[in-house]
Amino acid sequence: MNNKTNQTQGTNITISTVNALQTAIISFINNIGYFYITTPICVIGILLNIVSIIVFVRLGKNGNIYKYFMVKTIAESIILLIGSLIPFGTCVNCAVFQTLPQAIYRLLGTGSFNQIASTYSGFSEIAITIDRILILKNKELKVFNYKLVMPIMFILSFSMFIPMFFANYIRNVGSRFIFTSTDFGSSPSYPLYLASVVLSRNLFFFVSLSTGNILLLIEFRKYLNKKYKLVNAFSKSNAPRIKTESSKDNNSNLSNNKGSNETNGTGQRKTKDDPEKKLTKMALTLSLIFIVSRCLQSVGSISTSIDRSMNVRFNPFTTIYTFFTNVLTYVIYSMSFLAHYYFNNSFAEELKNFFKKST
Repeated sequence: MNNKTNQTQGTNITISTVNALQTAIISFINNIGYFYITTPICVIGILLNIVSIIVFVRLGKNGNIYKYFMVKTIAESIILLIGSLIPFGTCVNCAVFQTLPQAIYRLLGTGSFNQIASTYSGFSEIAITIDRILILKNKELKVFNYKLVMPIMFILSFSMFIPMFFANYIRNVGSRFIFTSTDFGSSPSYPLYLASVVLSRNLFFFVSLSTGNILLLIEFRKYLNKKYKLVNAFSKSNAPRIKTESSKDNNSNLSNNKGSNETNGTGQRKTKDDPEKKLTKMALTLSLIFIVSRCLQSVGSISTSIDRSMNVRFNPFTTIYTFFTNVLTYVIYSMSFLAHYYFNNSFAEELKNFFKKST
């Protein structure tokens, strides 16, 4: 009897401890994390992205890459908008009760537009990488046209979302109508199916962008070698002329040596401030960040699916990891403005001109 009593007391203590931990974590995320961390980050990111979109519209005539950056920023702004509304759409136990705003948010926000916008952002990264490769190779494909690529990207983004929508439809049908013979929506296979959809999509972007970045690095290296050869050839071609002029008198010698240094410095400065070099670095940096963020999201998706398939209602690791992964994603989308400003000379100059005209 005493052993059974001790076991019962120990079980009660364990359950109460888990419940207290669950309450503390969920309370922190819902009352502090969403309101004071997620929403401010998303609002700031939306404002910065609006400025970026205005600048990219003004730079659209300078090349298709700015149009791709523009649509990518629009897609990320949609994700930030959905993230900023998360305090009004979250629910503690949505399967038991949820209000109309919460149902709309889960169905249209996180369930639809967030998935499509996230996929569209990935296709924009691929388009930017391909555009960079073609520019560095001095090739222009008429097939790879902005007006043709954008609709194709949208169709693919929506098509990759269809399996997720189909799974949600099956779940709703299976839970509402008695005459259906499937229990797919409540079986362990359902969360595994959702995870496979997310992982296959992220794997597609991982393979595509990794391959594209390798090809871009190869072309970028060829471009730099060609650029440095031209600069060195230019410097060597001017050297005999400067030496001939400098042999005339000592005074002109000092002047011409200064001119030689200025010539070499100008060539090095042009190479250093090459806009194509900075644009390529920015494309590689943003693509790498995108790949890392998708890998982190995949880990969270796997953990969530395992919990659901094993009927684990609360996992502290999954809950905390998912929250901070989402926050990191929102920070990345919010800080893309700084990446454009730092790497892109045309973006910085156009931004300054925009504010000068505004004031």
